[in-house]
Amino acid sequence: MEKIFIDNKDWSGLVLSLISLLFVSMGFFKSDSDWSTTLVIIGALIIIIYLSRPYWFKNYIKFSKHYIYIRFSTRKGASIKFSEIKKFDFLVNTLIITTKSDNCYVFNTKGISNNELKNLEILLNDELENKNKENNYQYS
Repeated sequence: MEKIFIDNKDWSGLVLSLISLLFVSMGFFKSDSDWSTTLVIIGALIIIIYLSRPYWFKNYIKFSKHYIYIRFSTRKGASIKFSEIKKFDFLVNTLIITTKSDNCYVFNTKGISNNELKNLEILLNDELENKNKENNYQYS
C-alpha cells in the first residue's frame, strides 16, 4: 500500500526564496565577476527544486491555515480553500470533496493504505472544525 506525503506550510519556502533572491541579485550586481552566471543559475535552481516538490511524490498533500492542495497519482492536483468545503466523503477507493458552490472534486484513492486515508480524514476534520470555529467567532 502506498503512503501519502503530507506537507505542512512552513517557513522553508520563504527562507529558500530569500536565499534564491540573494544569489540572483548577487549574480546581477556583480556582472563583471566570473561567478555572476553561476550565482544566477544557483538561485534559479533553488526555486525550481523547491517548486517541483509536489511532483517528487505520487500522493501529495500540502495544507496551510486557509487551503489544501491534493494530488493522488495524477499530474494535476486541486487546491481547495477550507472555507469553501461543505463536506467530504470517503467511498470505496474514492475521496469526494463538495464545495459550497456545489463543485465536486473526485480523487482516486486506490492503492493508498487505510491508515493514511484515516490520517487524511482526521486532518480534514480538524481543519474544517477550526475553520468553522473561526467563522462562528467572527459572526458572534
